[in-house]
Parts: sequence; C-alpha cells; structure tokens
Amino acid sequence: MIEINLPTEAAINLLNDQFIHEFKNQKRINKIKPEIRISELPVNQFKEILVLAVFDIIVLLPVTLITEESNLTSIIKKSVQGLTHKYGKAEVLQFTEKDTEKLLMRVKKSFGNFSSSTTYQNN
Repeated sequence: MIEINLPTEAAINLLNDQFIHEFKNQKRINKIKPEIRISELPVNQFKEILVLAVFDIIVLLPVTLITEESNLTSIIKKSVQGLTHKYGKAEVLQFTEKDTEKLLMRVKKSFGNFSSSTTYQNN
C-alpha cells in the first residue's frame, strides 16, 4: 500500500484553489451568473464544481497513486468534507467514500489495466 503523507489542511487548500479556478471557469462560460458567490451556489452546482475540481486534481497525480492501493480515497474524502464545511454546505452535501471511489474508478478506467510489471515490460 502506498502511504500518501499529505496534511488534511494542505489537501483542503489545494482543493479550494482548484475549486475557485473551476468556479471562475463556470462563470466565464456563463453556466453561473456573474454576481453569484461560492457561498450562494445551489447544492447541485456546488457539487458539480466540486467533482470537477477533484477530478482535475486526480488526473494530475502519478498513475501508480491512482491504480495502486493507497490512502488517496481517505485524503479526498477529508478534503471534500473540509471544503464543504468551509463554505457552509456540509449539512446538505454528503460526499461519501463511495462517491470518491466512483470518481477514482472513472479515472482508473481511462488509464486501463496498468500494473507496475506491465508498464516496464512495454518500455
């Protein structure tokens, strides 16, 4: 098992930065009205942007952190909980480990069935 040593606060800050970036993108393409602030977002839009932000971060990680067993699911869950708490959405928006696993599976499927041994065989 790969142990990712990342403080929860650092993970929340990283997710928050990506969330704000994605929020601005959504405003730019007119999916969100320009005058709306993050704290005013409806829960469904907040979750949509949150999932996009988490997905963006996950796809930038090394493949082995995604495909091998690690504590990535726990880190994502804790950082999402921290972000929803920060914006006052924790009571209405539940993001479970199952949601995290589904998101990771989407990324894993795009990488195919990699394993450490087959990666080196093809190089």
